[in-house]
Amino acid sequence: MALSQAQLGPSLHSYVRGGGWLALPTTEGPVALATLARLFNVPWKAADYGIRSWVVPPSNVDLLSGAFPGFAASRSVVAKVCACRSVPSGDRVLVAEPTLPTAGATTIADQANPKDAKAAREVRDCAVAVASRAVGAGRVAYFGDVNCEPATAELVASFCRGALAAAEASLASDEALARAATLKAEGNAAFAAQM
Repeated sequence: MALSQAQLGPSLHSYVRGGGWLALPTTEGPVALATLARLFNVPWKAADYGIRSWVVPPSNVDLLSGAFPGFAASRSVVAKVCACRSVPSGDRVLVAEPTLPTAGATTIADQANPKDAKAAREVRDCAVAVASRAVGAGRVAYFGDVNCEPATAELVASFCRGALAAAEASLASDEALARAATLKAEGNAAFAAQM
């Protein structure tokens, strides 16, 4: 019998909010995205399905290095993907590689104020193959590659390395706090002994 969202959802929610990292590599993009929306309130929605080239947006190199250590920001991935849309720019890990605009593709508004037009184009929905977001003390990631191409498997593995690094950093800070509490108690005892 498969576990339902009602049975597993509260545990997953607590796990991630408490510092756990959840990777969802899936062939069932719309179902996975709906589940992420219900459990973690992500705004990501199912978009199109198809094969194309995916790249890291230059603005999210820091997200890549922190949550997906070791995966090259310059890398391009070709994969068949259940893409998502309505992904805030800070959550985008792999986006559809931009294509050159065709002649006459700009709008009148683009020609009137190119700076505003550029900002508007960056905000518009784009197809996203991989998205990730911090949730509480943890993180969730959606991987829409339906065939789990080798590059996507490497990206999932790098997300797992990011989770391990985050857990080690948390453990190190817990150990440092415990050591500081011990030293404080020893110092207070020594001070009290001198009085």
